[in-house]
Amino acid sequence: MNAMSIRRDSRSPSAPDEGDGRRPRTFLCREDLYRAFESRATELECSVDWLLGEAMKRLLADAGLKLPPRVGVAPPPLPVLPSPPVTRRLPPTMMGPPLVPPPPPPPSRARKPTGSFVGETAALAEPIALRLGDVRVVVNRDRFVIGRSAKDAAFPIRDPNVSRQHALVERGPGGAWTVVDMASTNGVLLNRARVTRAAIRPGDVIEIGPFAIFVERA
Repeated sequence: MNAMSIRRDSRSPSAPDEGDGRRPRTFLCREDLYRAFESRATELECSVDWLLGEAMKRLLADAGLKLPPRVGVAPPPLPVLPSPPVTRRLPPTMMGPPLVPPPPPPPSRARKPTGSFVGETAALAEPIALRLGDVRVVVNRDRFVIGRSAKDAAFPIRDPNVSRQHALVERGPGGAWTVVDMASTNGVLLNRARVTRAAIRPGDVIEIGPFAIFVERA
C-alpha cells in the first residue's frame, strides 16, 4: 500500500491552514487504486488531491453507502421477536359433539290442596255453613269469627278452652274459604292437623278446643 496525502498542489504536507478549512492528511490505500486516481487526474488535467477530495464528497453525499462485510467477523444477531399465537382448528373427527340447548323445564303442576298448608286456596266459591252439634250457622259475611266472646264472635262457643277470638273463617278474592288461627291459646286443627291458615270446603272438620265444627254446604 502507498501513503496517500490530500493537500493543495502549491503547499507541502507541513504547511499550515490558510483559512479555507483544508489541512494535509495522510492515509494508506492500495497501489492499484492510487494508480487509477493518478490516471483519472491526468485525463481531467487536475491534481490527485483535488480528485480524491471530490470523490470523498460524493461518497459522503450517498445516503445508500454501506460498509462492506468484514471477512471473518460474524454479523450481530438479529433480535428475536415473539411469534404470534397460532390458532389451530381441530379436524371434524377430533371435535366434540355439537352443543345442544338444554330442554325446557317441565310445566309446573298445580298442588292438590289438602287443607293443612298455610296459604292454600280451595277451588270452591259456594256458600258454606258451620255445624256444632244441633247448632248450624250459615257463614254470611266475608270475615266470620269463631270465639268465646258473644260480642266479638259471630259463632260464639262459651268454653274456657276457647279464646275470645279463636279462629276466623274468611272468603278470599276468588270466593274460596279459609280458616285462620287468630293467635289462640290452644290452636286450630283442620282434619286433625294443626294449621295457622288453610283452605276449607264442605266435609272438612275444624277442631277448636274439645269442639268439632263441621263445614257443610249452606
